Amino acid sequence: MVQPAYQGFDPQASYTTAQWEVLRCCLVRMLMTYPGVPDYPGTQPVPDLAAQPPTVSADGMTWTFHVQRGLHYAPPLQDVEIRSEDFVRALLRAGSKDAAGGPGEQYLQLIQGFTEYVGGAAAISGVSTPDAFTLRVQETRPDRSIEHLFAMPFTAPLPASPQDVGAPYGVATGHPFASDPYYQRPPNEQGYGPFLVASGPYMVEGSQALDPSLSPSEQKPVAGLSPAWTDGDPGTITLVRNPSWTAASDPNRPAYADRIEVSIDPPRDPYRGFQAGAFSTILGGAPPPSVLQRYEASSTLRSQIVATTYAAARFAFLNVAKPPFDDPHVRAAVALALDRTVLLKGLPPLAGTSTAMSHIIPDPMDASLLASWDPFSSTGGTGDIPAARAEMSASSYGSSGRCSNAACRDVSVVFTGGVTRPNLTLMRTMIAERFAALGMQATFPDAAFCGDGPTHEALCVGFGWGADYPDAGNMLFPDLSAQLPNLNRSLLGATPQQLRRWHYATSKVPSIDADHARCASQAGTAASLCWARLDQFVVGRLAAVIPLMTTDLVRLKAPGVTSFSLDQAFG
Repeated sequence: MVQPAYQGFDPQASYTTAQWEVLRCCLVRMLMTYPGVPDYPGTQPVPDLAAQPPTVSADGMTWTFHVQRGLHYAPPLQDVEIRSEDFVRALLRAGSKDAAGGPGEQYLQLIQGFTEYVGGAAAISGVSTPDAFTLRVQETRPDRSIEHLFAMPFTAPLPASPQDVGAPYGVATGHPFASDPYYQRPPNEQGYGPFLVASGPYMVEGSQALDPSLSPSEQKPVAGLSPAWTDGDPGTITLVRNPSWTAASDPNRPAYADRIEVSIDPPRDPYRGFQAGAFSTILGGAPPPSVLQRYEASSTLRSQIVATTYAAARFAFLNVAKPPFDDPHVRAAVALALDRTVLLKGLPPLAGTSTAMSHIIPDPMDASLLASWDPFSSTGGTGDIPAARAEMSASSYGSSGRCSNAACRDVSVVFTGGVTRPNLTLMRTMIAERFAALGMQATFPDAAFCGDGPTHEALCVGFGWGADYPDAGNMLFPDLSAQLPNLNRSLLGATPQQLRRWHYATSKVPSIDADHARCASQAGTAASLCWARLDQFVVGRLAAVIPLMTTDLVRLKAPGVTSFSLDQAFG
């Protein structure tokens, strides 16, 4: 596992995909989960600890989950049945002050009363347990992404504490979060991970020796987890069978292995060890280009490559509040003029390798509905100047295919995403030439990253986003809504108050918030169609976003691995 265990496998704190995968596949079960397969089926939540899919009220705002009966935790609590109140404890802990900035605080605001709880209320008003095996959740708006939230490890159940049955976080009470919010170093406190009571097919080796009946300060951490407490110290986690788990109750986890040993953030090149037979696979990192090329070139090794398009991409955002980009025709002209092949070469992929894309939502997240749609169609993606000039002529700023307004001078362009100096020079040269062909003058302020509303950049190139869970709405929402102004590079949906505070001359910009809410309330094929149409609207009609590249996850499997499936949810 090449990602450090920053939060020490604490379900309510972990915020890296490799930790999420180890938790989801092996250590904890949630009400819902993902089937662990690639492409569109792997993005669809399925019942896990829930006995069946949740029932939804007619207004789409009340969700009722029924917990399977007769399921027990791993040792040392093998006699404790999993109940509905255990999920309430998980939600409370995910919203506690120690979890500030964690995934629960970010996403669980969808639940009625969660924001008030984070602000100091004693409970979450929208959560109730009508009986020991029923969890009822009231939403603030109809939004089916709630199924995804209950498939995430931060909603994994927490059993009551034998030492204090009234402890708000159950057995996790008294174990602080071992979290570094800046992801700079491994945890310097133990947190709850080394004391975790499992519910999945595996438990950490030595879990049977845990004693939750003792006070937290007296409990001894489990022997099989050492998540690198100091920099440069490789960690390990060893998973063994949970005797409480049965395959009959869990169709989503084959759990073939009897024992799994994970080396966490090893200091030496793990792919050298992989090729020498030391590892069966590598979590959280793609093989170096030299290794991948060797495998691709070999007829015998090629079958060991497994790949999928992941929910992460890079984009260029056009500031819809800043002239001349307050005119959709000017935005469309720029989108058509840019040579995206230069941008694809110049921008590093977010992970693994990259492929040019023409829409926002990666194909596995909307059943590939837009796989053949390309509003920027040109020879090899090199740009279409005649079409771009036609759009400029249709704008309020242009005539004869060129901008004739002062607003087209000093149009600021900022890059982000770890671009190297030679590539930066190439991309700046291309953009300056394409802008000039449209009568525009590009300027390149020496900014380290794309800012938000107050910084007034016109074009932000290379900003990357990866969805935390495989829902199309999570891919569309963060950078395109005023509800998250620190991420909103396009300023779509900015309110008049925000625009005034940020010193823009306009008081109105387009918004997709209502469309997003409409799509979020739909399910199945209807939802996929809705998201695809909204994607086309943002990219084609509004021209507020220029999709650049998607991320292709590449993993290698050792020759002895007989069954291998890339999990679309967490890569």
